[in-house]
Amino acid sequence: MAAPVKRLLRLAAAALMISGGLSVRISAQNASAPALKAAFLVNFAKFAEWPAGTLAPDGAISFCVVGEMRVADALDALVKSHPLGDRRMVVQRVKADGGVRDCHVLYVQGLGTKPSLDLLQLLKGAPVFTVGDEESFAESGGVAAFFIDGSKMRFAVNLQSAQRAHVQLSSRLLALAKIVKDGPNVVQH
Repeated sequence: MAAPVKRLLRLAAAALMISGGLSVRISAQNASAPALKAAFLVNFAKFAEWPAGTLAPDGAISFCVVGEMRVADALDALVKSHPLGDRRMVVQRVKADGGVRDCHVLYVQGLGTKPSLDLLQLLKGAPVFTVGDEESFAESGGVAAFFIDGSKMRFAVNLQSAQRAHVQLSSRLLALAKIVKDGPNVVQH
């Protein structure tokens, strides 16, 4: 495994083991923001369970990216060098209006509020762990959202959205998350 990928995985693993919040700092000496987000997405999948029959027969987890592709590139590097236990991981670059219902983890960046709401509406009833970068993404019906708190990358989780998407989240993941509730513009899955 390449040294940068090992370093990235150590950072993500350390972040998920620290209680009370993520301590991964964004700085020139650490991995890039897209690489950190990719590591968090892989760890989100590690601490999530989908309904029976949702995963492919070979157990592959499909990571999809809509919008900014630097995270998809970082995910590609991770999945090539590090399997998720006995599960194979695949990365797909998808458009907001197609192919998203077949994703297990869907990362959304740079769409804007209205297109993000439209995308969440399209996913209504689908077991997809949705993650976005917009501050209101989780309150709008997404399962999780990244945000910056000072110099730390953190994430928020909407438990109601996870339940509607039929995705079970580990208490270990939830212990590190800022828990948010549905906001006034929530898309009900």
